[in-house]
Amino acid sequence: MLIEQIPRNSQLWLFFALLWALAPHTSHLPVWVLGAGAVILIWRWQIYLGRWAMPGRLIKTLLVLVCAFGIWRGYGSWRGVEPMTGLLLVGMLLKLLEMRHRRDALLVVFLGYFAAAAQLLFAQLIFETLYCTLTFWWLLTAQQLLFSGPTAGVKPALRRSGVMLLQALPVMVALFLVLPRTGPLWAMPMQNHAARTGISDSMSPGDVVDLTKSGKLAFRVNFDGAVPPPEARYWRGIVLSEFDGRTWRARNYDFNPGGRGVDRSNQAPSSWRLLPEAARQGAPRYRYQVLMEPSHRTWLFTLGVPLSVESNKRWSITIDQTVRTLLPIADRQRFEFYTVDMPVVAEQLHPFVQRHYLSLPPRVNPRTRALADQWRATGLSKQALIARFENMIQERFIYTLQPPALGEHSVDEFLFQTQQGFCEHFASSFVFFARAAGIPARVVTGYQGGELGLAGDYLLVHQMDAHAWAEVWINGEWLRVDPTAAVAPSRIRSGLRAAMQNNADLLGDPLSLMRYSHINWLNQARLQWEEVNYRWQSMVVGFDGDRQSAVLEKLLGGMEPWRIGVFLLLAAGAPLALLALWLAWCNRSEPLPPLLRLLRRIERKTGIERAPGEPVGQYFARVERLLPEQTRLWQQFSALFERGLYDDKNAEAVRLIKAQLARIKRQSAGGEKPINSP
Repeated sequence: MLIEQIPRNSQLWLFFALLWALAPHTSHLPVWVLGAGAVILIWRWQIYLGRWAMPGRLIKTLLVLVCAFGIWRGYGSWRGVEPMTGLLLVGMLLKLLEMRHRRDALLVVFLGYFAAAAQLLFAQLIFETLYCTLTFWWLLTAQQLLFSGPTAGVKPALRRSGVMLLQALPVMVALFLVLPRTGPLWAMPMQNHAARTGISDSMSPGDVVDLTKSGKLAFRVNFDGAVPPPEARYWRGIVLSEFDGRTWRARNYDFNPGGRGVDRSNQAPSSWRLLPEAARQGAPRYRYQVLMEPSHRTWLFTLGVPLSVESNKRWSITIDQTVRTLLPIADRQRFEFYTVDMPVVAEQLHPFVQRHYLSLPPRVNPRTRALADQWRATGLSKQALIARFENMIQERFIYTLQPPALGEHSVDEFLFQTQQGFCEHFASSFVFFARAAGIPARVVTGYQGGELGLAGDYLLVHQMDAHAWAEVWINGEWLRVDPTAAVAPSRIRSGLRAAMQNNADLLGDPLSLMRYSHINWLNQARLQWEEVNYRWQSMVVGFDGDRQSAVLEKLLGGMEPWRIGVFLLLAAGAPLALLALWLAWCNRSEPLPPLLRLLRRIERKTGIERAPGEPVGQYFARVERLLPEQTRLWQQFSALFERGLYDDKNAEAVRLIKAQLARIKRQSAGGEKPINSP
């Protein structure tokens, strides 16, 4: 039937809206699905142009199989957010090939709404939110055009759909404020093979260097007080203590001699977490909130020793003061920390633990072992051995982002041959030397530094701020030793970008704005955008149950059901009332011309109404017959109205009629008979 046909103007706009909805998903869809999607869109476009026919059942079946295989091959499973999103997008595209009637197009529009919202499963920054809203506008316009005529214009449909979105805005805000803050859909875990970013639980030569090529954000930190100086910004992450000759790895803390090695969020603190107040005297303390970016890993980063952790996620603290979450961080999550910047206290090391922190693989790096034995034989103290090592690398070594490759004896080759390296080279070689010299030591990886935001009260820590240093156990404390600070002190004081300003081409993707931070206006624009995103994440995405309770208490004076009900009614009624006023204004009657308004006044005074369509002359002739005692007056009015309606001197006629009516009014006030008196 003709009524079920899809208007051609709506088809063209629907193609545009669907492409707009699909664009954000191209980065995570398998290449098989992208190829099949391109074939489907091209085929549908040729159908629109009238060049190709609708595909047969065999072609559609083949496309379904190719897309299904592409999703399975790309993700390795049907379970998870990514493959389910892929199936949704594939179903929407395949529906295009059998879209014949208006109801089919309407179903595609509805699938487009889901596809547009699905992008928020992967990112919830303000840009993605605005992009999703704009996509809804395009899709709503396509839906409007489906039920308009074939000659309907796009601009009126855009205007109507924009008005509808604005009308829904108050209701959306009200529902956002009052609906219970349950876990969002995008908190579902992603595929196990999803890209992991940031610090790993292992470290080999070159691993940290690779992170410097990324300008991606690792986390944001908002301080309750003053921001610590750059030298104190050691974001302690994960401890690596097992070495196989080339790679450092984190140990398993399930077994800890003499006590529990892991404290979970629902457990009472172990003795190694209960630091005496005397040990904290004079140590800087910081209270701050960390907004972690998705890393698909479990460890967090703190300034020093965590005294308390607050989060709606389950967490744990290991005996080396590493904070972890129970599940990998698959979406942006907020944590509150109260930490003290002091060494990790361990008054005594169990012999088993001490042997672990002194263990070295056999038959590797013999020259470094010999050097440690030689210096140790001179009777130097542990502090003196450390200072001598730092003096050696300070005089001879070069800090670079392009270190030479190392072979089997990586520490020997670095210390005695290449003498060029990055932070992981210095940290790894120092810990090996310290253990060979009889000093318990371990590698610590995390971040160092952070970029100050425009507001001055928070830091932006990027992947390029990744860093590795060492900790040695001396006199019951794990003291921080950073060999990189001895070789490249500017790296610690000013950050990696400042230390490598002559080699900026080595820092990050050429398209990353971080690489061009030396351009002042561009850097200011980048920081301003980061500020907007930070506020959006803090106030909107991070709007949890506690914040909701505080806002509703302040806004409504309480959280009783009747208060929330009244609030929702007002929020829903406000746009309806505005809509009613707007419709009343649009449908109001046009104001009468001045002459007709004057004629209405005469009708009211005489009590004789003018018949619909009755000429003015005939009307006054009829009035003259009904009120013959004022014949001359009606003749004057008839002449004046005829003159005003059919002559160019309209304004003059209006003036004379008003003057005549004013004279009659004065006569009536003076006791004379009104014009409607017999």
